[in-house]
Formats: sequence, C-alpha cells, structure tokens
Amino acid sequence: MSPILTVLAGIWGAETAVLVAFLIYRSLLGMREDDRLFLGAGEAQEEREQHHLQARIMHVNKYATMLGILSGVLLLAALALYGYEQMNRPAL
Repeated sequence: MSPILTVLAGIWGAETAVLVAFLIYRSLLGMREDDRLFLGAGEAQEEREQHHLQARIMHVNKYATMLGILSGVLLLAALALYGYEQMNRPAL
C-alpha cells in the first residue's frame, strides 16, 4: 500500500470519527427536544429553551451533512486510488 493511500485512509478514519461524534451529539440534543409543547402564560422560559435547542440541532445538522459528504468523497477517493494501484501492479 502506498504512503498516500495510508495517509488518505487515516484522514478518512479521523474525519469519520468526528462525524460519528457529531451524530451522537445531535442524538443527545434530540432526546431533550419535545415534540409537542403545551405552554401556559408563565412558561416562556421553556419555549425559549426549545427554540434554542432547535437552533442548535439545525446548526449541528448542517455540519453533520457536510462531514457525511466529505466522508463519502474521501472513501471513494481511497477506493479509486487502491483500485488504480492494483491495476498497475505487475503480475506475478
């Protein structure tokens, strides 16, 4: 295996680990989100917390989507490089 393929695989592994961490964090945020919220007049704080939580989830979703696409592109690049190396390897 070439050094560039090793580096590419390492970058892909690190980036995918960050992606998994983002997905876990998004899941933990989503556990605190309420699907329905029945609020009285004195519960404005709860409403603000839910709006803040939704904004944080949307923010994390944006980065998780970008990291997911990057992970797929890096994986395809590593597979293409591996395939190219295998095709150009001398026959035994």
